[in-house]
Amino acid sequence: MNKSKRISVVIPTFNRCRFIREAVDSVLNQDIQGYDLEILVIDDGSTDGTQAELKRYGNKIRYFYQDNSGAGAARNRGIKEAQGEWLTFLDSDDRWLPFKLSLQMAIIDRAPDCRVLYGNFLIFKEGRTISERGVDSWAESLRLSKHKEWKEMFSSRFDSADIGITHNGKAFSIYKGNIFGGLIFQICIPCWTAIISKQCITDHIRFSETLPTWEDVWFFCQLAEEHEIYFMDIITAENRGHTGPRLTQAGSVKTLLCHINICDGIYFKSSSSHRPPDIELNALYRELHKRLFKQYLRNGMHSEAAAVRNKLDRMGVGLKDISYLLYRTAFLFPWNPIHQLVKMKQRFAKD
Repeated sequence: MNKSKRISVVIPTFNRCRFIREAVDSVLNQDIQGYDLEILVIDDGSTDGTQAELKRYGNKIRYFYQDNSGAGAARNRGIKEAQGEWLTFLDSDDRWLPFKLSLQMAIIDRAPDCRVLYGNFLIFKEGRTISERGVDSWAESLRLSKHKEWKEMFSSRFDSADIGITHNGKAFSIYKGNIFGGLIFQICIPCWTAIISKQCITDHIRFSETLPTWEDVWFFCQLAEEHEIYFMDIITAENRGHTGPRLTQAGSVKTLLCHINICDGIYFKSSSSHRPPDIELNALYRELHKRLFKQYLRNGMHSEAAAVRNKLDRMGVGLKDISYLLYRTAFLFPWNPIHQLVKMKQRFAKD
């Protein structure tokens, strides 16, 4: 089989028996022609009958079981096993729209320098669309970028019609550029919408296997350090909002710790010309620690808050920030008024 005509689709899963078929079917229902689809399902220790559910697909998929090791390890296993020239990822509770791959490969065919391309997505829950601008919602929720509009981190934009591509007769915007410097401030690459040339994924570019969440952010920050990224501003996938077990269990503290870890592990060490200036990176680092200090206080984690406060003092962070000043003052009280207020709010919400 011609490797250049094969697209590998990595689907990590953990106890998603009730959703996994929708994910796999959305890949099998792709309208792309001229390419073989290799579907790799990496079962990260499921105990809910996922394996039995997948047996119906026979040789249409490649199934791998491993002890529960987390989303990063599952995706990295997929990278290791994938045989195609092009690599994609799909979470087992999400779905692709039928034209996702055909539209992406059409762009890649007409933009030969495009090696990493991702799209927008919608968020749905229980059959109802919650948001039709998923990437925009992500970027807006972080609120750490110096840009008014997150797409400003790309160096150029062009119309899809400029390269002879439309969808349902309508053109859409395509952005490109090295976004390494902006990505640490504005998380905006959903893993399940991306397609990547496997040649771009060198030995050191992998999903984190130590972070409790944002293992994919780690991966794309590494990727962006070395490669230009393309973004097609059109919905290509559907992201499911729901409760239940996840490969990545995230909370505010964990997210902040992961963000700090990415600064330490990638950005401060980087020699890329696209690395943010020290003044911007240091300002972000201080802001993340201030947020972490506040979150520890909200959670009633006094000793952890004390350690972060001491680190902020060593950084020379002053008290001009009124919010930070109030939290520092509250920290001096032995009964932690911040945590008490949070508990009262939660109690009233239940009532």
